[in-house]
Amino acid sequence: MLCMCRVKWNSMGDVRPVLTCSVRCSVLCQMRKAEMFLQTESFFFFLPRKNRKKELTNNYCRNPDNAISGPWCFTTDPNVRHQVCGVPECLQVECVSCNGESYRGPMDHTETGRECQRWDLEEPHKHLFHPKRYPDKGLDDNYCRNPDGRQRPWCFTLDAHTSWEYCNITACRESSDSVGEVDVTTRCFLGRGEGYRGTVAVTPSGVTCQRWDSQYPHNHTYIPQDYRCKDLRENYCRNPDGLDLPWCFTSDPNVRKAFCTNILRCGTQNTEPHDCYEGNGESYRGEVSRTRSGLPCSLWRDHR
Repeated sequence: MLCMCRVKWNSMGDVRPVLTCSVRCSVLCQMRKAEMFLQTESFFFFLPRKNRKKELTNNYCRNPDNAISGPWCFTTDPNVRHQVCGVPECLQVECVSCNGESYRGPMDHTETGRECQRWDLEEPHKHLFHPKRYPDKGLDDNYCRNPDGRQRPWCFTLDAHTSWEYCNITACRESSDSVGEVDVTTRCFLGRGEGYRGTVAVTPSGVTCQRWDSQYPHNHTYIPQDYRCKDLRENYCRNPDGLDLPWCFTSDPNVRKAFCTNILRCGTQNTEPHDCYEGNGESYRGEVSRTRSGLPCSLWRDHR
């Protein structure tokens, strides 16, 4: 509720009115049309009759002086002359799904307020994420993007001392097990394998993959709870960062990561076998030549 006030002017002609409120008031935007609050020289510039095109109606938040902080208003608190309103910038209303790899909104500054560097420029920071090199990543202008599968959209900054920062974009409300805009496969992989959800957990050389929720023997930042859409379960081969194909950290302290080339690309031979076996499989004569975990079978003649 707005304050209902009586105005008394002191005998010295002070331009400040003495207000007596009929109800208890909190810090509320005062009505701009009430000219008794706008008698001083600085306030005079924001009188509704002087700014008809600004639509200074009632006590609504406005930005008649084009302040960079956005809409504001004078307040009814004697100790707070004016204050920015809590109106979000339209581009901040957009949200991101999963880790924001499909985000194509116009956010162009980081979570600390630093302006983003254009993706097609290398000043002040040199980088490899050029639009022509990654035409499907939406690297337009200087907008926040996530071309390499980080936790959320980010950008290089115009601050020579700060290479890059994350952008503060609201996460969409969605199921935590959503996989985003990828084609899910389990027995082979499509494209770069970002939608692979199979259970291969060994490298082509037979080394067991390290669990994603473990930091041993290799420390890493791909924590399952931070990459919910990437299905980083167990120690299965995955592609959370958009590399050429699924990979994993290995359990060998001397080999940090390895590509899982033992997972076939969809469309190649033996990727989706449709045969089966009866009973205990003694009569099986199919052509499957990999184990359940993806290990290639060795020749029978090598085991006498």
